[in-house]
Amino acid sequence: MNLPIKLPRRSFFAMLPALLTACSGVDLLNATVPTDTYRRTEGLSYGGHPRAAGGVFLRRELVVGRAG
Repeated sequence: MNLPIKLPRRSFFAMLPALLTACSGVDLLNATVPTDTYRRTEGLSYGGHPRAAGGVFLRRELVVGRAG
C-alpha cells in the first residue's frame, strides 16, 4: 500500500522546532566559552550506583595555586 502524502508548507514549519531540538541554545552558548579558563574533572563517584557520578569545574586561577 503506497499512499502519497503531501504536507502543506505550514505543517513543515510547525514541525521544524521539533527537528531542531538536538541543537539546543545551551550547546551554542557553550561553544562560545573559552576552555582555557577552567579545569574540568569528570566521573567523580558520590554513590554506589553507576549513574551516581558528577563533574567538578574549577577556575584555572585556583588550580594553578598561590605562591607560598
